[in-house]
Amino acid sequence: MTNGPNISNNALNAARKQRVQSNAFAAAIPAALLLFFGFTSVPWTDEPSVLLFSWTLKIGGVAFAIIAAASLTGIWHVLIVDAIVSIVCGVVFGLTAALWTAQGSIALQTLLNGVFCLIFIGAGMRTWRDYWGFPIGTPKPFPVRVPPAESNVEPPRNPGPAATATMEALKRAKGGDTPFPSEKPVKEVTSMTPIEPVPQTVIAPPAPEPIPAKPPPRKTPAEPPPSGFLAAFADEDDD
Repeated sequence: MTNGPNISNNALNAARKQRVQSNAFAAAIPAALLLFFGFTSVPWTDEPSVLLFSWTLKIGGVAFAIIAAASLTGIWHVLIVDAIVSIVCGVVFGLTAALWTAQGSIALQTLLNGVFCLIFIGAGMRTWRDYWGFPIGTPKPFPVRVPPAESNVEPPRNPGPAATATMEALKRAKGGDTPFPSEKPVKEVTSMTPIEPVPQTVIAPPAPEPIPAKPPPRKTPAEPPPSGFLAAFADEDDD
């Protein structure tokens, strides 16, 4: 028997009652079928297997009718009765189908008995699991073991006489209460001093080398006249 989640008894009873009441329609269907075929379709005979099948239909139909009516009340234990009746009817259907097959009678009724055997046994097993799968009450919560807060803290160790003497010597040399050198006090900043911006040096790219200018073209002296420069000047003076 399994325990469910930690729920209240009122919610548990409401869920179980709803589950049982939903079983009323499921039990009324086989009740109508079994009663109809049990009292109308099976002929009277002295064959043991036929008599077993006939009485299973009649008794099973009445049982399922009572289960359908009792399911409306919401009584929880109706489910286990429904499961047992369904499994018993399924076993009888399978047994009669096997007997008729062994006798060489492979008719439609034999095949139907084999199919109904599987249906009734499957429905009974599901109802059986529903009955035993529901929690039976409000379970107690699982105890949670909380370790003590100082379980991971190691106890202080005894430094020993040698270490104690060394610490005392450092204390006397320091003149204070602690053998360890004191740290410099941290100066509290009460006001924010503006920080001057650091000038950024811009490195200019190197200037391109000057392109040497072309020398001016040299003037070619005019060719002297055929009579010479002196004769030309003389002619000018005569004029």
